Amino acid sequence: MKQKLKEHALKVFDYYIAYYDAILKDFPEDRMEEAAGEAETPLHLLKHVGGTAGWWMKRRGTRFDFSSSLNSVAEFKQVVKKQREAFAKFLEDDDELYWSSETDPKPTVPWIMIRSVNHALHHGGMLIIYRHIFGLPPLDFGDGPDWGEIVDLPGDIHYSELHKESQ
Repeated sequence: MKQKLKEHALKVFDYYIAYYDAILKDFPEDRMEEAAGEAETPLHLLKHVGGTAGWWMKRRGTRFDFSSSLNSVAEFKQVVKKQREAFAKFLEDDDELYWSSETDPKPTVPWIMIRSVNHALHHGGMLIIYRHIFGLPPLDFGDGPDWGEIVDLPGDIHYSELHKESQ
């Protein structure tokens, strides 16, 4: 069971990385701080998502040995890859799979990984909307996480009016 939990946590984190690689492909860097209406900017969303795992690790008293701060797509990708490497190292210790104690409970590494991934998927949907607004082509997730063509329709079909308003 321990091995399955480790494998699952790493696999879903890998899907998170692949999901964001697809979402951020051809994403216009010069529009990262452009908001759609009252929504947060794409850069704000990346900072929020990229900092989630580090926030939880601080809460459990086991900080990463690197900063999760970022200011670009490239830095976001570096941060999540470093997080994945750090998590793999933490998971070499079976004690990381269980809550530390009843008196001072700390979230486990797999819980933090899975929680971070679920959170990232939620905000990834928001970034997909930005792709539509910016007129980028539909996504192709390749062999990674793929929910079919109906999930990502071409932006010019459904968001053309909103795209005009944002210019």
